[in-house]
Amino acid sequence: MFNKPPQEGKRDMILLIVVLVLILVGTVMVFSSSHRLAEVKYNDSEFFLRKQLCFLLAGITLMFVFNWLPLQKMRAYIYPVLAVLGVLLACVFFPQLGGKSVNGAARWLGIGGFSLQVSELLKLTAVIFLADHLSQKTNLQEDSLRGLLVPLLILSPLLALVLLQPDYGNTAVIVAVSLVMVFLAGVKKRYLLIIGVCIMVAGVSLILLSPYRLERVLTFMTPLEHRYEGGYQLTQSLMSFGSGGPLGVGLGDGMQKLYFLPEAHTDFIFSIIAEETGLIGVAAVLFVFCVVIYRGMLIALKSTDRFYSLLAAGITLLISAQAIINIGCAMGLLPTKGLVLPFVSYGGTAFLVNMIAVGILLNISMYNEKKSLTSLLRYTFRTEGRSSWKR
Repeated sequence: MFNKPPQEGKRDMILLIVVLVLILVGTVMVFSSSHRLAEVKYNDSEFFLRKQLCFLLAGITLMFVFNWLPLQKMRAYIYPVLAVLGVLLACVFFPQLGGKSVNGAARWLGIGGFSLQVSELLKLTAVIFLADHLSQKTNLQEDSLRGLLVPLLILSPLLALVLLQPDYGNTAVIVAVSLVMVFLAGVKKRYLLIIGVCIMVAGVSLILLSPYRLERVLTFMTPLEHRYEGGYQLTQSLMSFGSGGPLGVGLGDGMQKLYFLPEAHTDFIFSIIAEETGLIGVAAVLFVFCVVIYRGMLIALKSTDRFYSLLAAGITLLISAQAIINIGCAMGLLPTKGLVLPFVSYGGTAFLVNMIAVGILLNISMYNEKKSLTSLLRYTFRTEGRSSWKR
């Protein structure tokens, strides 16, 4: 499957269109969910909308830049970029170096008037690094241990810095996506099982040893019993879904954004979508995300280059993991995490990084084989197809 040199073709316009649809929905909902807050806090109801439009302009510019950037050249700079990110992750703990703390979390660097969240950059960089490293292994079935140890030794110190911020959500996303990528690359299952068990033990230990994480899990299990304490945000989010009904209360007419639901324009924007557009709006947004994930995995399956294939799969997993966690938290299916909804929530580093990721996906789609999905699935799930993926 990976023995043909990549040849330039047409970009995946369907992926571009559905991403732009999500951005349009996000821009409308950011204004709807934030105009009252902006009016009271900044005496300007369009404050967040104007900033969102600036992020949108910057994000589209970055998307087109990475849409044309030679991806093979990007691999040469991955290790220096990881080193720079390591330094920046350490700087967030020092206010003298621009580090900024919000609600007890030191996750941002102040650069001019912009707050940079370094862990967001690490997510995409980790995917590129893993795709580069794993694509160089000709037979991971025979060299699985080294194939796992190298990325583990390089990424572990960076993930430790992210945990110290603390940022459990982004750490979990990076670890989950990394495990799936090494599985797709063909690492022996017994090594993955051992590492998976170690990660589960470490994750449970981090929850049990951290009072605020343990409180989040307990309030997630019984949010109504803690509705005026730790379960307040989740309770208000569930009320948004209940108020929306099948058709919603109407765009702009939601009540939860009026200081009842914190972070309505960022982490819990999906709850405002549910309240104002109802089940129809929720189903439409979920459908569009499914199309994004489908097109991303199709690009990975069609790629004739191992690096491109693993990179496309990793980026698609990254976007889908963030979307699943954000939506799951809003619906009370997962404990609350500080992860935004890709392309929809109020912008920032996460929005810009996701736009770069889409630009890379569009770039990879240019070098795909022209095959139907049926033939690709039939090839992939045959024994020789799976072995070709691993090689």
